Amino acid sequence: MELKQTNRVRMFTAVIAVLEQFQSVWSTMAPFAPAFQRFKDKVQAVNDAAQKQGTATAGASLDRENARDALEDVLFLICQALKVLAHQANDNELRTLTDVSSSSLHVMNDVELENLANTIKAQTVPRAAELATLQVSAGNLAELATAIDDFHEVKSAPRAATANRVGPKAREFCCGTSSRRCNDATPAACPVANTSGSTVGAGTRARRASNATTS
Repeated sequence: MELKQTNRVRMFTAVIAVLEQFQSVWSTMAPFAPAFQRFKDKVQAVNDAAQKQGTATAGASLDRENARDALEDVLFLICQALKVLAHQANDNELRTLTDVSSSSLHVMNDVELENLANTIKAQTVPRAAELATLQVSAGNLAELATAIDDFHEVKSAPRAATANRVGPKAREFCCGTSSRRCNDATPAACPVANTSGSTVGAGTRARRASNATTS
């Protein structure tokens, strides 16, 4: 979640804590108790969704890193073999193209790395037999092609921002709507809207204090 939404959920949690502390004050209010439980359930649902989506995003990042590492490894090895052929043939253009190191590949951005990999792949096609003499097999060349495809797929996959996915859910307050805030809800239906009495008044003060820190 983005900072604004995180602060809002923290405010909800503070309200829950105050209401639970003074439960004896409102426990006999028939409409209040079920509304408060719904409110707690919604806050928990927001937290669960944020945790799952955060894990999914982390997993996607790890897949991308693994795909890039695999491409860098095989690309570096094939570049070294092509560089040997470039020296033997006195091919300065190919020698310049393959003059890379592990660190230089690592600092390239995704587009630069993928473009270089595709260029190197094209250079291997007419030199497959010569590369075989340097222990670069057809399987190694296929590995390069697969690594390029895998990296392109992971790199190009759309990744929705966690904050955008969680945002609408975070706006669903205990009043059961994404377009109306708790303090606009009917007091009898919303445990946070009713500011009469010390219990809910304390929750309201906690909410206002949280809002002041984020404004």
